[in-house]
Amino acid sequence: MPKTGTLTPGPDFVRLDKNDSMVVVADLQEGLYQIVRDFDPTVFKSNMIAHAAIAKVFDIPIVLTTSAENGPNGPLPIEISSLYPKAPIIRRNGEVDAWDNTDFKAAVRAQNKSQIILAGITTDVCTEFLALSLRSEGYTVFANTEASGTFSKTLAANANRRMENAGVILQGMFAIVMDLMRDWRNTPGSLELLPFLDQYLPTYGFIARGHAAAILNGTMQPGEQGLDEIAKGSVAGVAALRGLEGNDEDASGGATLAVVDGRETVGDAFAGEAEEEGEEDEDEDEDEDEEGEEGEEGEEVEEKEDENETSDNEDDGKSVVATTVEEIRIVDDAVLVEIGDPPSKLISDRPHVCAATASFDVISNVGVLAQSSPEKSSSCIWQMPLSQ
Repeated sequence: MPKTGTLTPGPDFVRLDKNDSMVVVADLQEGLYQIVRDFDPTVFKSNMIAHAAIAKVFDIPIVLTTSAENGPNGPLPIEISSLYPKAPIIRRNGEVDAWDNTDFKAAVRAQNKSQIILAGITTDVCTEFLALSLRSEGYTVFANTEASGTFSKTLAANANRRMENAGVILQGMFAIVMDLMRDWRNTPGSLELLPFLDQYLPTYGFIARGHAAAILNGTMQPGEQGLDEIAKGSVAGVAALRGLEGNDEDASGGATLAVVDGRETVGDAFAGEAEEEGEEDEDEDEDEDEEGEEGEEGEEVEEKEDENETSDNEDDGKSVVATTVEEIRIVDDAVLVEIGDPPSKLISDRPHVCAATASFDVISNVGVLAQSSPEKSSSCIWQMPLSQ
């Protein structure tokens, strides 16, 4: 093993360069297509056409070749030939290895490119023989393993192993186009590649479709709101409370933590009810001070006020309890919210559902972490996980 702090260079990472690349279609013919048994026929047809279309989307050269086109092997699919009405097409009448045909060899050399993206039928003859010939000439060959087909998976594996041992780079269509593109902000980039992928790799294209549909027509369903805030919502909620963004310093707030229908919320989500409840508490305190000297009569007044408060909450259909956030701290991977004078119903081991502000709704399951200290028995600490 290398020593700590030292690196041992590995093999060179050979990257596709759209300015030094070309595509070769070798015998992807309608008759030969029917002997392919290592792919689903519908998938393989799309793979063949996608291989040829790579040259179109990246505006790089392409050379087409067929074998015994007027016989059982048949022509190229119209979906391929119609893309390139002016591209060189070499119709071989006997050569098995396309590199043995002088016209094909001249057409490839005329493009003056050193990297060749290749696919053909069959994998173990048309692709393998040509790939090995190109390697012997010094070309860097990228064999598109999704667009070459043969009689069985065993034969495909044998051919791929032999090509790889000769230095042929085996890749699928997605890896090829990603390497040619390099960056979604390039040209060609997302503007050109997303429609290409939607047509030839719908499993990826539908990611873009789903995102577009959500932006244009999306409506939050119950339970969805806040799911994407599980990892960041606590930090964002704290930042909103203290008017900061991304600040890890301690902060004290005097913000309100309220309980409405058994759900705690820090911030403005139920500020109205919390403020009203706070005003009622202040009135009760004043009444208690005034009546405290009157003994039993004061106690009767207090009990009556408590009954009225309960009645008011029952009429609203909500249970509202408020307290004050004494301190908010970010410690390791959690946000700690210390509250003063918490209602006894909040100090329990049951999970709580916490909302940082009205805009976040449900963030995560939150529970009482600990009583802060015996000297501050009226305070407790809520833990808001920053990530899951």
